[in-house]
Amino acid sequence: MSSVFAIDYPVTRTIHWRWLAPISHAGAFIILVLLTLINVALVGYETVNVFRNDFNFTQRLWYHNLIPYQNSEPGSLCEPHLFNIGDQLQTGSNSPAWTVFAVENTITNLTTASFPYSGNPLVDCDITRIRVNGSRNNLDVGTLLECFDINGYHITLTRPFNPSAFVRNGDFLYRPLNESLSDSVLFLPNIGFVAYDDFYDFLPSATDTYYALAVLRIPCPVSFAHANCAQDSPLLNAQTWNSFDWPNSLQWPPTALDRDTNAALWNLLQTIYALIRVELGIDSPNNFLLHKESIAMVLVDTGPKNLYSTLESGNLGVSPVTMSGPSVIEAQYFCKYQQLKSPGSLVVSVLVAVLSMFSSGWAVYMFIISSLAKRTHEANMCEAHEKTSLSSSEMVDYEVQTLSSSRERKQECQDDIERG
Repeated sequence: MSSVFAIDYPVTRTIHWRWLAPISHAGAFIILVLLTLINVALVGYETVNVFRNDFNFTQRLWYHNLIPYQNSEPGSLCEPHLFNIGDQLQTGSNSPAWTVFAVENTITNLTTASFPYSGNPLVDCDITRIRVNGSRNNLDVGTLLECFDINGYHITLTRPFNPSAFVRNGDFLYRPLNESLSDSVLFLPNIGFVAYDDFYDFLPSATDTYYALAVLRIPCPVSFAHANCAQDSPLLNAQTWNSFDWPNSLQWPPTALDRDTNAALWNLLQTIYALIRVELGIDSPNNFLLHKESIAMVLVDTGPKNLYSTLESGNLGVSPVTMSGPSVIEAQYFCKYQQLKSPGSLVVSVLVAVLSMFSSGWAVYMFIISSLAKRTHEANMCEAHEKTSLSSSEMVDYEVQTLSSSRERKQECQDDIERG
């Protein structure tokens, strides 16, 4: 009964291998350093949520050079931005906002209330309709933009294009000298103003209300860059009608615009079309804002001082507009970011992890070493017991030798007596 509840302790013995102790302690120090570095990477960082304007945001930390597969791939750290119907979005910081008008899933062909956006370039987007509604006192222009495939969704966007977008900046069609020559933000509104002003010059003075609708027959997004629609003059199916108020006149007012007014309207529609395509980053050979050689093909010459002659003259001092590629929708994305913990939390987390790993590894190491050391019978005996055992055997040998010597001397004495 007492042996069951006995409290004992293991008896240890020094392993008499010459280089075992220094090698073990040096290896333990190296392992501690490596475990510290590993655990700083494993438990020394915490995930925080941040907002980024780049969906392909990536993060590279110091340990990624040692663990290449831990590198974050573009788009793996952020969640797509969800746009709902009625939300406004921009394709540039200085461009007017578009409004989400309709969303359709291209797989199910069903309308939905929202769509996810993950920074895709607008390579499948193009303006498909331009609506003009105005008079001598006011001009209202509405545009319809369609994106045929954004993450599997067909998106329709709308935007008003009022004269406020055509405000002049400095001198006529000139950029300020302190601005970049490739900056199209200041240059393009001036072009729009010329087309807008040119159209008003040809409107009849008696015009009260004017309507126009231009439908693009074949949309030509960036993905169609080598198609005929990018080479030929943009096909706008323009439909116009008028409502006149001609007081004090017995004549019936005209119901259609004359040739010059229609030509100015055509130039206005083509200018709006070209402006928006520049904003979208669509570089096609038939865009007269990007390629001067297409002016004669796209625009109509309506007089000595108009949009056509202004652009064709070539003495404006304006360098060509340049683009870096298809535009993207500006959005804020919810991303996960690895941030180093505070000093106190970092020390505690790393210390606990290192001690738990090192103690487990050291226990396994000592089990292997002790198993190898206890292969002989003497290695399983305590050092004191081994010495005692050796002393006892030596004592027995001495007694045996002494007894033998005594017997030999006694026999010699008896032999002497018998001879005497």
